[in-house]
Amino acid sequence: MGASEWYNFAPYQPDVSRAFTETQQRVLTERDYLEDVHDVGDFETLAELAELKEDEEFWEVGTHSILDMHAIGESVEVGVITAMSPQEVREEFGTDTPDHADFMRYRKTDSYHVERWHGRYAVLYEDGQPHEVVFWGASGD
Repeated sequence: MGASEWYNFAPYQPDVSRAFTETQQRVLTERDYLEDVHDVGDFETLAELAELKEDEEFWEVGTHSILDMHAIGESVEVGVITAMSPQEVREEFGTDTPDHADFMRYRKTDSYHVERWHGRYAVLYEDGQPHEVVFWGASGD
C-alpha cells in the first residue's frame, strides 16, 4: 500500500505536547485511521496502542495517521513530530504568522512532504493571534 500523508488541526494551546496527545485521542475516538492495523492487534486506548507499537509487526502496517507518532521532540527521528523553525515558517509561508489558508496552500508544495514515520507541526494564527496547531506527517506501509 505504501505510506499515507496525514494532517490534523488542534485548538492552540501553549503546551504543544498536550495538543498532540489530545489530537491523538480524538483520532482514536473517531477511528480516523486505517483500521488494517487491527489485523496486528486490537487497541481501544492510547496506552494499548503504545503496547502494540512494541511489536515489530505493527510497523509493517501502522495506522497511517498521527497515531503512529509517539512524541513531540527536537530531533528528527522515527515517530517524533518536530516544529518548523521560525526561519522555515518565514521561508515556506512568507510570514511569521501563517494562518489556516497559508497551510492549505503549503500542502501543495514539495516542501510539505516528510519522510515516512516522521512528522512536523506549526502554530497557525488568526487575526495575529495563535489560533491552532497543525500536525502533519507520513506513516504506514
